[in-house]
Amino acid sequence: MTEYWDLYDVNGRLIDAKMVRDEEIPEGAYHLSVNIWIVNSKNEILIQKRSPNKKKLPNIWVESAGGAVISGENSFEGAVRETEEELGFKPDVVHLQKIHNFILRNNTLVDVWMLRQDIDVKDMYVDKEEVSEVMWVSFNKLMKLVREGVFAPTILPGLFKVMENIATRTHFGIYALIEREDSILLIKKRRGPYSGMYDLPGGTPEGGETEVETLVREVKEETGSYISDHKFLGDVHVVFDGFKEADGRKGFFFHSGKLYKCEIEGEPLDCISDLDSDGGFWVNKNELNSGNSSALALFALEK
Repeated sequence: MTEYWDLYDVNGRLIDAKMVRDEEIPEGAYHLSVNIWIVNSKNEILIQKRSPNKKKLPNIWVESAGGAVISGENSFEGAVRETEEELGFKPDVVHLQKIHNFILRNNTLVDVWMLRQDIDVKDMYVDKEEVSEVMWVSFNKLMKLVREGVFAPTILPGLFKVMENIATRTHFGIYALIEREDSILLIKKRRGPYSGMYDLPGGTPEGGETEVETLVREVKEETGSYISDHKFLGDVHVVFDGFKEADGRKGFFFHSGKLYKCEIEGEPLDCISDLDSDGGFWVNKNELNSGNSSALALFALEK
């Protein structure tokens, strides 16, 4: 049976045209797709591995469910249908909400839907023509799959919005990875979710600072050291949930930032008068673990 797609303008308004699936999308027109991210009460994310028979991204892990909205459907109806077709269960639509949208490949409007629902993988009936495997994972495990090249990175903007929605707090900063042989320069946090733990030196830009200006200021404030050289390594996104909020709720900290590899002049000071830091310390990498180090510091060890 021929599948038709409605076409839209860049603002998501229907235009008086449609197309057959897999045909070339007319220039200046867009088709609508949906990404559905299912999150359980443990804040784990359901992901699926695409069938090896798929033309696009075979054997690659992707979001919980998703696909093109067919002609005559709206975005919500498409999200419900795709979940039922690919995973074999009816989503609890009361907890299905649209949280984001973005443009992919200059011709696809992507609506991002989040579904809060607990369901056992054994109770799903996946369409083997579409999906070869499903599993629940933590955000940090999912990002490890991205770094290993087995998860589709193009859909991550939607996932980051999911994390912002479920987090009890979020933070963005610029951070320094400073190494010497088998050791890494870390600070001891005085406050926040990582209080009492080792963390990377760094923090939030102030007053129109550039990333490098923030990096230099934060490393000086938190360790007493001066940066002599730096190189951008990439973006970082981690989650930490080993703490409680002031009201007793289990915390869920979504931490994002930019990571730079840096060289410093002089030795760090282990006694700093700073709101965030108790000083800088050279710590052997083998001593770091999830009980004494931030998720950010543990991420940096992989670089």
